[in-house]
Amino acid sequence: MLMGTGLLYVIRQGTQEGEDYRREMELRLAAESLVEQEACRIAAQADLADGLTEKEPTPISEVCRPEWADCSLRLTLVRCSPYLYIVAYAYQDETSGWERYKFAKGVMKHEGNHYRWQGWAP
Repeated sequence: MLMGTGLLYVIRQGTQEGEDYRREMELRLAAESLVEQEACRIAAQADLADGLTEKEPTPISEVCRPEWADCSLRLTLVRCSPYLYIVAYAYQDETSGWERYKFAKGVMKHEGNHYRWQGWAP
């Protein structure tokens, strides 16, 4: 009886950890996707970033809830010449009292009349 209870506990813990990992990955991918979408938009229209104040975070979208993800997203741009940082924040408010969140930061460099993708920022 004791071994059966222990086995059920181990199985339940494994299932819970797998579910937690899935949620974390969904948040990370949603944040990275939003950064990449904004980077493509800025690469196509460089004048979108010209009106940003230097070293002052500029919220682009306060809160949006995409249909393809079970989370909320925020997007902010920060301009530090010649770089432009795109920061996305994906979060999921749990009913159990836990709040899960992930950040994704991308960097673009101003070159001539356009911005070029530099990669992910730490």
